[in-house]
Amino acid sequence: MKVIFIGSQNIGYGCLEELIEQKHETLLVCTSNPDPHENEWYSSVKILAQKNKIPFEIDPDLNSAYWIKKIFKLHPDCIFVMGWRKLISEKIVSLPSYGSMGIHFSLLPLGRGFAPVNWAIILGWKKTGSSLFYLDTGMDVGAIVSQCHVNISFDDTAKTLNDKLTSASILMFRKMLPKIADKSAPRKIQNHADAQYFSKRIPSDGQIDWKQSSLQIYNLIRGLTYPFPGAFSYLDNRKVFIWKTSILEKIPVWYGIPGQILQLLSNGDVLIKTGDGILKIEKVGLTEKEIISPQKYFNKLSIRLK
Repeated sequence: MKVIFIGSQNIGYGCLEELIEQKHETLLVCTSNPDPHENEWYSSVKILAQKNKIPFEIDPDLNSAYWIKKIFKLHPDCIFVMGWRKLISEKIVSLPSYGSMGIHFSLLPLGRGFAPVNWAIILGWKKTGSSLFYLDTGMDVGAIVSQCHVNISFDDTAKTLNDKLTSASILMFRKMLPKIADKSAPRKIQNHADAQYFSKRIPSDGQIDWKQSSLQIYNLIRGLTYPFPGAFSYLDNRKVFIWKTSILEKIPVWYGIPGQILQLLSNGDVLIKTGDGILKIEKVGLTEKEIISPQKYFNKLSIRLK
């Protein structure tokens, strides 16, 4: 099978590895340079392509007339899009005779759209999954090839869930590749009436509202914690990232103002008042790289976070 591979991140790296292992002819790899903060935790699709002497391009404008013509001339049987953050036009995805396929980290039609890993944690879901599907006009609306399920534990973060989904998705892709190659892959139409969508998130969405419940705040923090942009609050007009918290099993009755520091613990943690109880703050920082004990900054009971 002759393929064009468009992708990045660990999911892109792992799926390209599978194409190479199963000896499919990769005509071209299109990838992107990771954001600076992602270099630490994303394997390089570019390096994998170089190592295997596969032609590659960095951040091509795939929707331009030049690239549509170029891909048409390559005559791929299939185009795979994995971990790619830009929309690809229908003119591209309709070119291959086998179709174009992608992976989305949700059980479609649930969780169409943006940031599915973060949203699953923030909403407190106990399970999610990944979908290998045909690309079509519209947001994540194409027919399903295969799906895999992943449980979400109470202490999972967006990073650990992303790792789980990546591993499960690569295994799913490995199993389905032979069926894709011999044109026997399933094509299950989504029930669009059941569709749910995740909206785009921006870093400012991570500001903590201490009037919310302890569980809501806990889920927000673990859904955005490092290496994602982070949940944050303000101390004397200084932005402070809250990287790790925990919910107390036995909750004493505390009266106070949401966002108020209630107690400084001997291990460096602090207790803070929420809308319905208490959270224990364990790791904070003033920057996206700093992850330290909260008592460096939260060291007085008069402190109020906003």
